[in-house]
Parts: sequence; C-alpha cells; structure tokens
Amino acid sequence: TTDLTYSDPVTVCTEQVNYRIELTDDLPCTSISNIDGQVLTTPGPDTQPLDSVSVNSSGLAELGWPPNTMLGVTSYSIDQQDISQLPLIIYDAIDQVMGYNNTSYVNPTSTAISEIECYRIQAANECGDIGVQEPIDQRQCTMLLGVELEPCARTNHLTWTHYRNWPEGVKQYEIWMSKDGGPELKIAQNADPNDTTYSHVNLQLQANYCYRVRAVRNVSDRRITSSSNTECELIFVSKIPDYNYAYGTTVESNDQIVHQFFVDSTSGITRFEILRGQTPETSGYVGEVEFDVTTRFFHYSDFRAKPDIRAYYFANVALNECDQPMDTSNFVRTIFLEAVANPDRTNVLEWNEYEGWPDAVNSYNIYRNFTGDYTYLATVPATTLTYTDNVIDLLDGEGNFCYYVEAQQDGPYYLGDPVYSFNEKVASNTSCAPQYPNVFVPNAFAPNGLNKVFLPISVYVDLESYVFTIYDRFGGQIFQTQDKFEGWTGSLNNGMEAAQGVYAYTIEYETASGVSEVKTGTITLYR
Repeated sequence: TTDLTYSDPVTVCTEQVNYRIELTDDLPCTSISNIDGQVLTTPGPDTQPLDSVSVNSSGLAELGWPPNTMLGVTSYSIDQQDISQLPLIIYDAIDQVMGYNNTSYVNPTSTAISEIECYRIQAANECGDIGVQEPIDQRQCTMLLGVELEPCARTNHLTWTHYRNWPEGVKQYEIWMSKDGGPELKIAQNADPNDTTYSHVNLQLQANYCYRVRAVRNVSDRRITSSSNTECELIFVSKIPDYNYAYGTTVESNDQIVHQFFVDSTSGITRFEILRGQTPETSGYVGEVEFDVTTRFFHYSDFRAKPDIRAYYFANVALNECDQPMDTSNFVRTIFLEAVANPDRTNVLEWNEYEGWPDAVNSYNIYRNFTGDYTYLATVPATTLTYTDNVIDLLDGEGNFCYYVEAQQDGPYYLGDPVYSFNEKVASNTSCAPQYPNVFVPNAFAPNGLNKVFLPISVYVDLESYVFTIYDRFGGQIFQTQDKFEGWTGSLNNGMEAAQGVYAYTIEYETASGVSEVKTGTITLYR
C-alpha cells in the first residue's frame, strides 16, 4: 500500500499481535521499521435478534434470524424456555447451529403443535465469546391456535395467542384455510393486531377444514411472518337413519292410542317428536320420545286423542343433537269405527281404511261383544269398509252390541339390518250399537189353567233396572219383582189367591242406550 495507515481485520482471542513496516525502493534497497504491538481481543458478537418463531407443517417449531452484525460469529446457540420451571424464566440450550450464514433451525423434539414454546438465540465467535443476551421479556414464542366447532350453526370459532416482542409489533393476522386437503387459501385478515379471534361461518357439512394463522410483522422492506400450528375440524352431521318406519298405530282403548315405530339405532338421533292431526298437512306436535340406542322399537301412548270420535294421522320426526329434524316417518291413519242399530235387528258397521303400510291392508277382522267378551265375528277383504250384523236371533244380554275392527297387514314386510319381518295387526276404537228393547205382555192368564204364570217376555232390557209390579183395582201393590224371569202366579202378598178380575201392571226398565222406560197395562186373571 502507499497509504501511511492500515486496518487489519484480524480475529484474535486475547493474543499479542506485533507489526512492522517494510519499504523497498528501486535500487533495490529495503528499509525496515521498528516492531510494535499489543495484546488484542476481538469484540464479542452483538445481541442476536430473531426474525420469527413459527410452527411448520409437521407441527415443529421453526426459528429464523438474520446473520449477526459481527463477522467473526461462527455459531448460534438455540435456547428454549423450560416451561416446567415457571414462574421462573429459565432457558436450556437445546442445540447449536454452526456457520455464520446458517440462520434457521427446526426443533426436532418440538411439541408446538399443542403448546406454546419460547426461544432465544445467542451468537458465538471463534473465541467462544457469546453475544449480549436478549432481555428475558424479549423472547419470541410460537402461536397456539384452537378451533371450536359449533356444529348446529355450521361455524368454526378460531382463537389464538398473541405473537409478542417484535420491535415493530404485529401489523395484522391472516387466517389461512384448506378444505378436504385442497390448496391453502387466505380467507380473512384481522387488521386489528389485538383481535385474535375469527369465526368461519356457513360451512359445508361433512367437509374437513384445516386452519392456521399467520402474524405479519409490521415492517415495510420485507415480509416476515410467523405461522401458528394447524388445527382441523370435520363439519359433521349426525347420521340420518337408514329407516324410520311407523309400523302400527292402534287404538288400545277409547281413551288411548299407541303409535309404534321402528328406527335405525346407529343414527345420530337424540329424540322423536310425535305428530298427530286430521290430515298429514295439519298434523302437529303432541309429545316426544327419547332415543334409546339399545333398541330399534319405540312407542308413544297418546291419552289426549279421542279415537271414539274420529280417525287420526300419526307420524314421528327424528331430531339430532341440534334439535333439527333429520327424518320423518311415514304417516299412518288410525281406524275409526261407527256402529248403528236398526229397528230390523241389524247393526251396520262402517269404518275408514287403515293407511300407512307400504304393502297395504290384507283384510279386516271384525269382533263383537254382547255378553261380556269379544269374540271373532267375520273377516272382510281390504276393499270392504262396511259390515251388517243380523242379531235377530241373539236374544240374550241387554241388547248392547259392541264391536271393533282389526286391520291385518298384507305382509310380511322386511326392513332393517339385521332384517326384521313385519306382519302387523292394528285395532279400531270400540263402538256400540244399543238395540231397541221389546217387551211382550199377555192380556190374560189362568193360575189354575194352561197359562199359570203372568210373565212378560223382555228382550234387550237392562237387568239391573228391571222392576215388574202388579196392582189391585184400588192401586194397592200386591206383587213386585226385579227378576225378569219371575212372573206373577196370582197370589196376594199374604199368600192367598187373588180373586178373578182385572189387575194393573207396570214394567220399568232401562234400554241398552240407558234410556228409562215404563210400560203399563192391565191383565185379566181367570179362575
């Protein structure tokens, strides 16, 4: 050099360094200066900042930093905060990166996918000098993202931790999303760096959404970001039942209807709402049944219906955990029977068709009760909805003929897994046809002759209300009985024979329909 000064970029580790100057002319002659020197020490590295701490796609913490401002740096120490020592802030050196320009690191033992991790970097030169440490509160930590699914609203609610300690602060947060493994797209950004929440709405059912949040450093000369962990949520919907079948709705009694249904037990049902109405379109809520995963058979007893007045449509609606309808069963219609008594000793029965079976009705069985128990009467084809019962020869009983109709399914009908075979019967209400009573009274008798007893013959009268009384011509009672099978033998109350003559009688009774009647007249007694 021709200059009279020189700067030597030497790196020494507290050593004696000596120099001399030599000057050579054209003769050539060389002039040598004196030797001078001193003990030199290379300055330690500057404080080592971090650009960012992120969570990579493998869920590991990834650090990035700029080269140290001191050229003599040969390595970087990776220090991680020991969370187990909280509230103390203690760092453990977990690894070392060699090389001045090697300025990134991935922690292979990181658990940043599920928890916050905090780091700092320390630069070291070849003398082993370590740079000035960052202040403890200037460490940088990974962001932790959480996603909470609100399935009934088809919404994902995202929350994440603040990214702290960038000198310039956070400019904004970006929300990135991929659906069903597709490309990652930015769907939103929070311009307010203090807002660490976001709700993703109107999600597609049965789609898998994955999210991560990027914090953007508030610098203009380059883009520096920190990414959170990735969190995914499947937007599930409860399984719709494979079958929801109302297999039989029967009138249990004239104040109870039982609606029975068969449902896929593997579905996501939580309860059933029962619908009832005079038409499917006007049917409304009348009750509910809780879902039981241990069975496929359910029933609902309705005590508020009036099955002796009209027929009803029934169905059941399956609801999921969001209280949203999942599936509605087939509508079924109960049988309403009406029986009417005619004066010619016939009872006419009419009923509506049972509706709801997929394979319709095979036939209707008719049952009758007039002596205390129901017994089978007849079977008619499914197309016949009326029946006339001739009871002229049935003189026993009190004349109250009651009936019910039973629909027989045209089965079997197979459904479910495992398969169940349905071949059901459902009953109508009971309807009674009180027949008209008849009382036949002779006009004379002869206790000592052929007709020895004066006995009215009554048909279809109530035995408990029956009273037969005889009066003399002065209105005095001389005989009375409540037994319809007991007649007057012509005797007085004192046991003596009544004289030949005309006597009055009354016959009191109730009809099968509960109407009180009195029959009066006279009888001639012959001796």
